Amino acid sequence: MSEMTEHMPPHSEDNERTVLASCLIDPVALNDCMGILSAADFYELRHRVIFDAMRVLWNAGTCVDAMTVYQVLKASSHLDDVGGISYVTGMTNDLLTSGNAKAYAGIVKNKALARDAIKACIETQQKLIEGNAVTITQRLVAKLTKLTSGVIQKRLMRAPELVDDVAEEFSAQMKPGGLLGVSSGFHELDKRLSGLRGGDLIVVSADTSVGKTSFAGCVAEYVAQHNDGDVLFCSVEMSGKELLKRYVCRAAEISPYDTDGWIRRQGAYAEALASASRLDNLVFDEQSATIDEVCAQARGLALNGRLELMIVDYLQLYMGEQGEGRHREVASISRALKVLSKELGVPIMLLSQVNKDGQARESRAISHDTDVELFLQRDRESSENPQRVTVNIRKHRKGMTGIVNLLFDKSLTRFENPAQGGY
Repeated sequence: MSEMTEHMPPHSEDNERTVLASCLIDPVALNDCMGILSAADFYELRHRVIFDAMRVLWNAGTCVDAMTVYQVLKASSHLDDVGGISYVTGMTNDLLTSGNAKAYAGIVKNKALARDAIKACIETQQKLIEGNAVTITQRLVAKLTKLTSGVIQKRLMRAPELVDDVAEEFSAQMKPGGLLGVSSGFHELDKRLSGLRGGDLIVVSADTSVGKTSFAGCVAEYVAQHNDGDVLFCSVEMSGKELLKRYVCRAAEISPYDTDGWIRRQGAYAEALASASRLDNLVFDEQSATIDEVCAQARGLALNGRLELMIVDYLQLYMGEQGEGRHREVASISRALKVLSKELGVPIMLLSQVNKDGQARESRAISHDTDVELFLQRDRESSENPQRVTVNIRKHRKGMTGIVNLLFDKSLTRFENPAQGGY
């Protein structure tokens, strides 16, 4: 084991507590700390969660104090993770003054930078065993300089610093079936998008009853089955139980309305239930009523493990009443989800109802932040089953657009790949 990894990573629990306590009682300290720190700068997991709750309130322009933080933590089911309300209030009881909060925030930031520097050195140590020492050392110097160059300069990236990442992407693409993101389960869509990529906001829009939720459900199930990370499905329209019932029907290949089929095919039913019981990484959020709450849930999952994919069903249900400011609200939601996708390095799929009233303004507001726009079309009046479905890739910042053909089994609410060589 490396000598550096035998010691505790640099951190100061007391300084972190002082910063959080100051934010709870002093609005000036809160604004200072929000400009200096991110949740990732805190070493203690519960401090990250508390600071994240503060940021949710701060972003919303809501008062930040022990009670409002408690309410956010309780609503997101993270109250026990931080040690309960007693831990939150206990921090303020121990605080002598908030006047030095900015200085303490600087200390917390410095410890975080030290941890990042140590991590870079350890990674370099492994590469030096077989790599070019001059090139690798130069890249280490570049990384360390970047870490210490301040918050503004950290956003500037010079070309040599990105060479390794670019090479990794090309290497992945050159492999047979290589994707840069997680597979959606739909072969032609994966080929055009190179998978669902981390940091991308993917909008799936369609008219009512075309199958947006079914499409997203099929993607969520496939990703959960073929990856270890969590898949978060946020919906205020359907409960987790209803969504999982759809999965069981698809897995058993029995329509939910075919009572005789369920009686005849007890074996398929049992296998489908067993399959559902193994999907412990498929997580449903049916309680969050705002995008801020949804984002807090996602951050909580990411802090406690690995988040593979997030789905939000659907945009208009997380919005307020119709009005002149509706397109601005759309823009605010899409911006928040885009920022979250980049922060967590996770693809986020946002479903959107086609709205003929004010559609142009809302579409422009959504399109500004999206990396991929998919539009689903099918003939809902057609009696054929499975039905033909077109997925129009209207926008793709990083690659090809065009039409992808799929099939939709109405009886199972299941999207499928067409047979090879067929529609």
